[in-house]
Parts: sequence; structure tokens; C-alpha cells
Amino acid sequence: MRSKINLELVAVVRGATQVVSGKNYRLLLKATDGTATNLYRAIVYEKAWEGYKKLAFFEPAQG
Repeated sequence: MRSKINLELVAVVRGATQVVSGKNYRLLLKATDGTATNLYRAIVYEKAWEGYKKLAFFEPAQG
């Protein structure tokens, strides 16, 4: 499902990596939609040797 909300990154609050057959970057992001600033959780999967990146997971962080 895609949303029509435009977010602007404010800061990367926390991040960690996990080595799989590439890397998973687990991120806690602070972003604004122009009126409110909220936290979001994201996982980005990367295969650097192939130039491949995919946003695998993205949702608002719960409390």
C-alpha cells in the first residue's frame, strides 16, 4: 500500500545493520509532513556489489 503523504527527513535517530546475503539497515527516522513531526521505522535492504537497494519495510513507530 502506498500513501500520498510527502515526508521530509529530519534526522536518523538510531540505526543498526544486519549482514544477510547483503545488508539490512534497520532505522528509526524522524520525519515531518509539513505540519507534524513523527518517528518512523524503516528497513532498507542493500546488495552493494549489484547497486541494489530496496525499502523493505516502513511504518510509523509506535509510542
